[in-house]
Amino acid sequence: MLEKMTPPVLQRVIQSMFLVLCLHTGWQFHRFLLWATGASEVFVPRPASVEAFLPIAALMGLRRLLQTGAWDMVHPAALAILLAAMVTALVLRKGFCGYVCPVGLISGMLNTLGRRLSLSRVPGPWAARLLSVPKYLALGFFIYTVFFGMDLAAIEQFATGPYNYVADARMLRFFQSPSRTTMVVLAALLVLGTVLRSFWCRYLCPYGALLGLLSWASPTSVRRDPATCVQCGRCTRACPGCIRVQDMERVLSPECLGCMRCQEACPVEGCISLRAAGRAIPSWVTGVGSVAVMLGAWLLALQAGLWDQRVPMAMLQRFYRMFLE
Repeated sequence: MLEKMTPPVLQRVIQSMFLVLCLHTGWQFHRFLLWATGASEVFVPRPASVEAFLPIAALMGLRRLLQTGAWDMVHPAALAILLAAMVTALVLRKGFCGYVCPVGLISGMLNTLGRRLSLSRVPGPWAARLLSVPKYLALGFFIYTVFFGMDLAAIEQFATGPYNYVADARMLRFFQSPSRTTMVVLAALLVLGTVLRSFWCRYLCPYGALLGLLSWASPTSVRRDPATCVQCGRCTRACPGCIRVQDMERVLSPECLGCMRCQEACPVEGCISLRAAGRAIPSWVTGVGSVAVMLGAWLLALQAGLWDQRVPMAMLQRFYRMFLE
């Protein structure tokens, strides 16, 4: 069945599944908050996967884990998801960005819209490098602040502070009740995402920047056979990361998702392939492998008791009511 699905179809199927999961998680968390703040008498368990939207808490949890060996139990799932995403990058390039992250699906839809409206543009190499600076500056800021700018005592103080306990609720409120400024910014991002291919993912996302840097160590890569290549440029035009695949024998770029859209667009059979440790592997490995890593991380964390939050419910209710009412 997987062999019959084209890379774009497989990508959209997996992305859509994770988008549905995210929407379901948000709805479940909304219902949990209604109970926690006393607005409803119906108890709904807090979905731990809501912590996927707390990357800063996850980064602090990673710092604490590396220095003390202790797992953050305020937002344990956030740390598990971050580690799973990092493993995915190390093994399967940016499979997390290409298949798991729901923003990738939205970005792809904007790309399609831009092309159909003949609005989509790809900046030149120097302009692309300049536009990419903000995401690496943001990543550098977060890494410096968490790993060098704060000592362990400050990390512990933040982790056990009321603000950290309700970070998930604040994130939900951000989406539920956006300010006028937020709406303007989101509208601008939608327009820019339509005009400049993969604008957010390629130029602004610090999470993607981290995974892109880790993907340099991945044994998986896209290869082009120069001997059979006809230099038609279809691979480059199909790439959501705007990589000039036609100029590379081995695609080593922090923007490569391993989505194999370049292979799908190539008119020469066998010219472009996905390889790991020098051997050709099926094009679906990146997508299915990314799902397997995320599922495996969830099962391992669940089995080890490192997925669900270990915070007294009465304390959570008090903090939620204090900050949200």
